Amino acid sequence: MKNTIEVIRRLYRNRYVAKKDFDLNQLTNEEKLIVKEIQSKSYKIIPNFLSEEVVVSMREKLDSIFDSYTDKEKIEIYNKISNDKNLKTGITTETGFKIWMDKNLSDNRIIHAELLSNLFADYFQNKFILNVGSGFMKLKIKPKHAMANKTVFVENNLGSGGGWHRDNIYAFGFKGLVYLNDVTPENGPFQIIPKSSSLNFHILKTNTPDKYQFTDNEIQNYISTSDQIKEITAKAGTLVLFDTNCIHRGKPITKGTRYALTNYYTEN
Repeated sequence: MKNTIEVIRRLYRNRYVAKKDFDLNQLTNEEKLIVKEIQSKSYKIIPNFLSEEVVVSMREKLDSIFDSYTDKEKIEIYNKISNDKNLKTGITTETGFKIWMDKNLSDNRIIHAELLSNLFADYFQNKFILNVGSGFMKLKIKPKHAMANKTVFVENNLGSGGGWHRDNIYAFGFKGLVYLNDVTPENGPFQIIPKSSSLNFHILKTNTPDKYQFTDNEIQNYISTSDQIKEITAKAGTLVLFDTNCIHRGKPITKGTRYALTNYYTEN
């Protein structure tokens, strides 16, 4: 009971005390409809948001960067990151972006990918995504950084994001993720538990204060059937907009590679 009361208190503080007004009339009718869909389903899938030409160019750029590091150098990057909490978001390169690797060298990331080329910057600054995010969050948001990652199959990989998690423990959040290659059930599709950001889910299921990471066993205890997990397989160029307070992950890869680009936002 004590934990439940504390969770309710923190939900109230993060969702209602901090609530701000946002005029939805600033949005187009299409944007309003998408906001409503994210509110009701927790996500929105938009096919063909980026062209094949653009995603091919983006993949080539990412490969040129990641392939410039040897496995030995990647391990050194991981060791530096894991031993210095000031480097938890990656090591800054001469170009200005940050490079990050997980322990298995499966999840390879570039933070501030908007610095890589105009194509990445255009996606990062996309006004349509920004407007939908502001409408969903009910406050004016602005781009924080773009994160590009190449996730490859390695034994015992956790997938993109290091397993099931929430980005924000109590407050609603918003991201725009676009696939840069075709994503199948084998190469790490985005998975989300719709409506797991709801008050009922927090109070009845995940009522441990400040918990944001979850094991597979915990997830199975939270849901009644596997159908409650939405797995998004889609073609390259597909955009996924979603509530980051929902429990989600990049599914562990069993074969192949997944490329993706994700926009992070902050309050304006």
